[in-house]
Amino acid sequence: MSGLHRLFWARYFRERDYFADQFVVRCELKDELLEYLEEKRFYDTSVPYMLGWRPANEQRIDKLIAESLTYKANHESSQLWNDYTES
Repeated sequence: MSGLHRLFWARYFRERDYFADQFVVRCELKDELLEYLEEKRFYDTSVPYMLGWRPANEQRIDKLIAESLTYKANHESSQLWNDYTES
């Protein structure tokens, strides 16, 4: 497999992990995933760019927290809008 293909597939699989994490946030299971990622320190390295196929736990945790805040803000604003339009 050429270097370019490896980079493509590595990026694809990292994005799939992030996509799965977004799904966890929408299912309101963020705390459980955070606990799991903190306990199971697989794919942790001090040089994240050396990782190929899987993102480092710290990167996943950072994105998970950011996604959670965004989802919560969007969900609350849509709820406020629904309450406003129903009045």
